[in-house]
Amino acid sequence: AEGSLTERERRRIVHGPATPIVSEVKAWREVNGTRMPTMIYGTAYKRHVTSTLVERAIRAGFVGIDTATAEGKRYNDSGVGEALARAYSSAPRESYYVQLKVHHVSSGKRRVGGDDGAAGERVVQSFYHGLENLNLERVDALLLRGPSPQALKTGSLSRDDVDAWRAMDGIMRAGGATQLGVCNFSPRLVDQLIDLGLARPTVLQAKCHAATAWARTLRDYCTARGIAFQAPSLLTSNREALRRGGAAHKISYSKRATVERVVLRFALQIGIVPVVGTSSAQHIRDDLDAYALELTAKESAAIEKADIAANSKVAAVAAKRRRGAQEDAGRVRRRDAVSDA
Repeated sequence: AEGSLTERERRRIVHGPATPIVSEVKAWREVNGTRMPTMIYGTAYKRHVTSTLVERAIRAGFVGIDTATAEGKRYNDSGVGEALARAYSSAPRESYYVQLKVHHVSSGKRRVGGDDGAAGERVVQSFYHGLENLNLERVDALLLRGPSPQALKTGSLSRDDVDAWRAMDGIMRAGGATQLGVCNFSPRLVDQLIDLGLARPTVLQAKCHAATAWARTLRDYCTARGIAFQAPSLLTSNREALRRGGAAHKISYSKRATVERVVLRFALQIGIVPVVGTSSAQHIRDDLDAYALELTAKESAAIEKADIAANSKVAAVAAKRRRGAQEDAGRVRRRDAVSDA
């Protein structure tokens, strides 16, 4: 439910055009024979207004929705389900792409259970819990929220990771999901999933930073393996790239567009699927207006190279400060040692 919002208040919040502003051609791409939106609306931290904000995004033209289950403080999948129910009253289910993320480890990074298959059972339970909240019979993509702490530490899949992926493979084979994917897995861990001989991951969701050439290594890896690379919080994770005087800002000035639109268009043109989650009606429209822009190869290269250089300078300054702090701490320790002697 939407908390204390009345129907009148909900309708006041959900304003914008009734007709989507994104063309069918631009809204979708193909990933291993399956359609996926080129930009997805993220629903984290929408809480009691999730339903109204998702409805607003859909009315504006978003066709892809990203959510998670069993994360009460971050996601409200029931609210997403309410918005989708209203959307389905005027458009068929196939018009929208619903992506659900599930955990196989607890939020406290503790091991899930002590028996074989415990992680797999958690995935299945989370999946059906999310499916019920969304009021759906299947999802278009089911994503594993992240690798186990053991996998992060050792670089190798743990028993829990394997059990969880087997469970997801079973869900997909039973028709519960069209695609499978992962969040925050390294290429090495993804390769290990592929080597299991089960369903292949076709989605990798991970943070993308300008300082790494917009995750160039990860993007190249995904392209080589037919995996869609999704970048959550792309704009908020790259405040430096939006700075006044930067390459993207200069291009935005010449095109009379916001710098956010330029960065999103840049991401779309290099194959990134942005997962955006603004709560502002104007920003939702601005994000979708990125489709109306077109950057030249020279402009795209300028954004990529300039942001590497700018962020490298920031990193160098930060490293210098850290070295200075370490030297200061060393002098203090030496002075204390002399005093104790």
